[in-house]
Amino acid sequence: MRAELDAVEAAALAEVDSREAYRLDAAPTTKAWLRHHLRLDQGEAGTRLARAETLGALPRTADALRTGQISARHVDALTRGRRKLGVPTMAAAEETLLGLACTSSPEQVRLAVDRLVQVVDPDETATERAERQRASRHLHVAPGFDGTWTVTGLLDPADGALVKAAVDAHSRRRPLPDGSPDERTRGQRMADALVEFAAAALAAGDAPTVGGTTAHVTLVLDLETLRAEAAGASSAGAGAGAGAAGAAARGLVAGGLASVLGRSFGQAALERLTCSCDVTPVLIDDLGVPLAVGRDSRLAGPAHVKGLWVRDGGCITPGCEGRTVQAHHVVHWGHGGPTELPNLCLLCERCHHLVHDDGWVIEPDPRRPGLFQIRSPRGGPPVPAKHAVDRNPGATTPLLFDDPT
Repeated sequence: MRAELDAVEAAALAEVDSREAYRLDAAPTTKAWLRHHLRLDQGEAGTRLARAETLGALPRTADALRTGQISARHVDALTRGRRKLGVPTMAAAEETLLGLACTSSPEQVRLAVDRLVQVVDPDETATERAERQRASRHLHVAPGFDGTWTVTGLLDPADGALVKAAVDAHSRRRPLPDGSPDERTRGQRMADALVEFAAAALAAGDAPTVGGTTAHVTLVLDLETLRAEAAGASSAGAGAGAGAAGAAARGLVAGGLASVLGRSFGQAALERLTCSCDVTPVLIDDLGVPLAVGRDSRLAGPAHVKGLWVRDGGCITPGCEGRTVQAHHVVHWGHGGPTELPNLCLLCERCHHLVHDDGWVIEPDPRRPGLFQIRSPRGGPPVPAKHAVDRNPGATTPLLFDDPT
């Protein structure tokens, strides 16, 4: 049904384009007309118009889409070849490529089209193609309206293979601490792997400075949002003008991150961030002018980390071999937890998410003073955390540390 609808839409779009019917709505082009009426962005409008052009040039492909033998994404893969090689060449190869499309994924068809371009196109040598692919590389990391981030990009074949190999190696399924299966989708595991790479790069301590400051996170909250979120919970938003702004600003500086920003950023995500990176809250007015800047979170220092490695030896989750780790406050510092080794442990990025986002609990192990156990949100007995001192035959007593600062 979806393929049939796509075929009908493409045929109608081709008709609008051939008759220049878009002029009836005072639109300058078919693409502009399409963007206006379907509220599409420029890229999606271009894709749909190019798809209609391909179906008009390749009738057998149009029949295959209309009868549901292929999908619109298969047509988009063939469009790549039409644009590069022209209609006559693609018409000659249509039967072969269509046969592949009827039995394979759009990605496989795209690879076949790319290979056809490499073989047929006489105007581009292997060196020129490599240079073109290299020059087209890009990466965009863009914020969304709801605080999420969209990551898109393009890499040349060699760099893409390198990144894919690294992501694949770090996105394998890993059982949870209680042995239950890893239920993350492949896409979720790959996204988590990318975050692990970023966390590892920042944890290495050799990241370049930006504006004279080492890599850090600044959380910006506008005053009106703060007032709106506080409404009903307190009287902070009752006033208006400079007095209310001053009170809110003083509250930001005095109260710290957890009390002021928790509602807006999400308490779990905020606590996880402040465990492992420098985070500075900044309150702004409706013109974007900073009203106050709060304090950075208190991080485990180098001496703490050395002690944690001696005691923990890596992520303390049983069965996890993660060596890229973060110092986690068992009782979060925003709740009064001290930055001292008895209140710290090492967790990898993925296990850090389990604790802050999924309800897993790290707590002292009463049977092993100075060490920890992990409690599942599903219930059941706690699981002893793994520590290096457990594996060191010379260590018969758990290590207890004072705050080295």
